[in-house]
Order: sequence, then structure tokens, then C-alpha cells
Amino acid sequence: MSYLIIGVVLLIVIGPLLAILPNERQRQQARMRAAARAAGINVSITNIEDPDPDPERYVTASGRLVERKLPVTAWGRPRKRPRDWRSRPQPIWAFARVSGAAEAGLPPGWSEVVSVDGEDIAALRELVTDALAGLPEDVVQVGEEGFVVSVYWREKDEETFDTVAGFLQDAAGVGVYTPPGDASTDDY
Repeated sequence: MSYLIIGVVLLIVIGPLLAILPNERQRQQARMRAAARAAGINVSITNIEDPDPDPERYVTASGRLVERKLPVTAWGRPRKRPRDWRSRPQPIWAFARVSGAAEAGLPPGWSEVVSVDGEDIAALRELVTDALAGLPEDVVQVGEEGFVVSVYWREKDEETFDTVAGFLQDAAGVGVYTPPGDASTDDY
């Protein structure tokens, strides 16, 4: 009987400790995030407005509407900016995955949420629209604001790391400003 009591006490003490250990998916996400940080990518967990909301998902049982916030992980890569960046328009753009979307010049399922705007953005727009079709299915939105190119996604597959990191590297590397006489830049 005393062994049974000792066993139950040990289970009560050890059980909660085992419950807080990360599962396989959480360990996978931690590995991906560490690799992303090592590659110079900023990683943060954030909420964005759901670009493709299911109307029933954002209604409570009492019929009250709730905010259309979608929890995602944001991977961001800073863009080099020119010395006179304060006097120039900042590049800003966003594309979102929307079921049933069919916009001209974009892959099926993608929609332009914020028009590509900036000083010299033709090369950037071409690169982004060509790359959208190759992004993983769990990418919800891509965009740029404040000189940071971001991918908002759910990090479901470790094999897609190179695709997302490559997209961020390529998009952040595209020149979006007409260089002044000296073409000097500051790292962000």
C-alpha cells in the first residue's frame, strides 16, 4: 500500500513537469526560428487581420462579432536604405492568400492587399509576383512596411525554410530607390 501511495505522489509531482515539455511540432518551430535568426531574419509572433476570413469563425455563440485577428509568425528581413531615406517615400506593399482570388498578373489564390508603392518598384513587383506561386501553402501574407520585408505564416513544414528565407533575401535585396550621385546606403 505504501508503494502505491509513493507512486501516486510521484505521478502528481512529475506529471505537470512532463506536461510543460515541448512537443515535436514546438521543437521543429524552435529549430526553424533559430536557423532564421542565424540567417539574419527577425522572428516574431503576431496577429494580423485575417485576409480570408470564414464569416462563422468570427461570431460568438451569442451572435456577437469578434475581431478578425489571425495569430501567425512573422519573419522579417530588413532592407538597406539610402542615406536620405527620411526624405523619400518608403516602399510599402502587401499580398495575401485569399481563396478564390483571381487577379490579373498574380497566381491563383493571391490578392494584392496594398498596392506596391515606392520610388523604383518595377523590379520588386516582378520578383514578388513571380515568387508568390512558389511560396508554401501555410504562408498567409507577404509585404513590406518600414523597410522590413515580411512573410506571415504558420511554420508548418521545416522543409519550406529555404523557400521562405530565399524569398525574404531576394525581396529585401531588390533595389527600390533610384540611386543618388553616390549611391550610398546605411544598413538598417
